[in-house]
Amino acid sequence: MNRVKVLSEDTANKIAAGEVVEGPLSVVKELVENAIDASSSSIEIEIKSGGKSLVRVSDNGTGMGRDDAVLALERHATSKISGHEDLVHINTLGFRGEAIPSIASVSRFTISTCQQDQDAGTFVKIDGGKLINVLDIGRSPGTTVDVKNLFYNVPARRKYMRTVETETSNILRTVQNYAAAFPQIRFSVIHNDKVLLLAPAANTIEDRLATVFGKKFMDQMVRVESDQGPIKINGFVSKPSLTRSNRSSQMLFVNRRPVWSIAISHAVFTGYRTLLPKGRYPVFILFLEIDPAQIDVNVHPTKREIRFQNDWKIKDAVTRAIADALKQTELAPVVEFPQTDDSSAPSIEIPRPTAFEKNLTASTEKAFTYNPVQQRNLDIAQPVDAAPQPATAASRPVAEVKIQPPITADSRMRFNFLAQLKNSYILAEDSDGLVIIDQHAAHERVLYEQYSAMLKGSRFCESQRLLVAVTIELAPSESVILADNIDTLHRVGFDIRSFGKNTFIIDAAPAYLPADAISRTIENILSYTSENRGDYKADREKTIIRSACRAAVMVNDALTPEECAILLNNLARCEIPYTCPHGRPTAIRMPIDKLEKEFNRK
Repeated sequence: MNRVKVLSEDTANKIAAGEVVEGPLSVVKELVENAIDASSSSIEIEIKSGGKSLVRVSDNGTGMGRDDAVLALERHATSKISGHEDLVHINTLGFRGEAIPSIASVSRFTISTCQQDQDAGTFVKIDGGKLINVLDIGRSPGTTVDVKNLFYNVPARRKYMRTVETETSNILRTVQNYAAAFPQIRFSVIHNDKVLLLAPAANTIEDRLATVFGKKFMDQMVRVESDQGPIKINGFVSKPSLTRSNRSSQMLFVNRRPVWSIAISHAVFTGYRTLLPKGRYPVFILFLEIDPAQIDVNVHPTKREIRFQNDWKIKDAVTRAIADALKQTELAPVVEFPQTDDSSAPSIEIPRPTAFEKNLTASTEKAFTYNPVQQRNLDIAQPVDAAPQPATAASRPVAEVKIQPPITADSRMRFNFLAQLKNSYILAEDSDGLVIIDQHAAHERVLYEQYSAMLKGSRFCESQRLLVAVTIELAPSESVILADNIDTLHRVGFDIRSFGKNTFIIDAAPAYLPADAISRTIENILSYTSENRGDYKADREKTIIRSACRAAVMVNDALTPEECAILLNNLARCEIPYTCPHGRPTAIRMPIDKLEKEFNRK
């Protein structure tokens, strides 16, 4: 049995560093927070190799004297709190005094600093946690910290750092957050001597957000302002027309501290009520001002999460604030039902035809007109014999589809398209009864198999030049990912070129993609790539291709009868048509004998 022993200071510091410092992003976060707490009006972040070889943070804040500069390298040395009673009234971003000594223990670390009212400054050098020297220097007021060769003395940690592109993107995203919360501070980010982000001091949050994220982005945002007693809510949420496939574009600040809260995210989503389709998430930048005594910021090693007292009151206040803001804004509907000529419909007084009734009318009484502009992403490998024909009760678009057991796998059935239900399901009939196809699952299967089959080609997707090029404006963190993957996106079918800072022009796109979905698809690719960083690191190309595969039609997407028929034909050609790539069924059947039994005919 091993005996209890006290760890050496070096070992204890490395363990502490593992809790606080995960990588270059953690270093940037801690140093930027210190610079903000030092009342800086300008903060410059310089990184090299994604922060692996260098992170340098310079500010023009209050600086430190010689004694404080040396003492700051001791664990739990801080100027921000004096005792445990201060933990319930924290108004600074940092407070524990762990970051600097933890970072210094796993890097080659230097700090130069000078107080505002002093003529001379101080330079301190630390190597792997060991003090090398302390010197008097001449410099302007403020502080500069250099962190070189992070984890050079902990190789096991170094190998877990992400790619240069991923680390750079994560750092940019974090600095964007602070730039949004502190518009009065000038921020800049330089990577390998190239300026990636420059945000001059701004008078308002709106001006700062427009600088960081672009004016087009702000045009799709709705202002939120609410003062509900002890809780003040300010910021922006996206119109329902701007959504993401994940929560990566949601920014929450509590008393100017960037935090993450799934509870607040759910509260925002609830505020939209029925305005958002399933699987889509709003973008938001929200600032909550709460009495510090009502929150606990000391519940997470990196201060990323906090705990609310009376959290149900806060969630309710957020939901009501979002709902009120959206009510006061003229919003375009998320889904517009297709307009059809109902002049031949029976003269029955109904307030508004349902989606099912409109599609049923279109499929039984109107001639099908093939329009390639409306063809969406359904006509990959379109069969020659799928040309549209006039629809009658006896003749509708026909598709061959393999049906799941009890029909054997090699059986093929011919069935007639009937209608689209709730803009989500395709109804068809065969000789045995009713077939219901999940359009999203079916199209995912089609795209997945086609992408998989063409993965080895030099350009495995047909590309189509756009009559009018599409311009997209991205956040700096997204621009890094896009610029690094332009060649891979070319293989997927996109021709993209840079057009100045954080702006790109799309000259060509996959032939299956409608013009109004191009920007959304690129945004989804970037979101998916950011969300699946582990897969991206292992195989960048496959991750990009899989994310492009997510361009499948969604639930609540209205399809024309021709599009439904083409989708069914393409599903029939799949090697495994029964499930989507995630294992969900693509279709279910209801035999006619079961229907007759339900209606007491048997």
